[in-house]
Amino acid sequence: MEQSHKISSANDLTSITKDFSGLKKLEYFRPNVVRLDLSFILTENKLLVLNMPYLKLEGQHVDAVRLLDIWDKDGYVFLKIENITTGIINTISWLVEYDGDYWLWSLASFNYLKTLTKTKKIDS
Repeated sequence: MEQSHKISSANDLTSITKDFSGLKKLEYFRPNVVRLDLSFILTENKLLVLNMPYLKLEGQHVDAVRLLDIWDKDGYVFLKIENITTGIINTISWLVEYDGDYWLWSLASFNYLKTLTKTKKIDS
């Protein structure tokens, strides 16, 4: 069954409507919007938007980062990120076709994390 998803980008107020069934793990929608379907990309619909803030978990360290660039080469995806606090710029990478449960880093959007913390109001 095909599902159509409507996604709005924070950088672009127009919407992306796309059927995600049958897509590759890495898809470029616009110059600033990429869908990276890996288990440790914790964003709505696995979308990453350039120049947006994310939380990066690496080991026991959590940092606020801004995504500066994303590209792929030879089966790997590369993400250029800037630590918002220190201004240090790094590139993190991962094998796109990796299907295991082990990961070295994770990116999460604030909107995605807010959906995890929503609780139901209990009537008294």
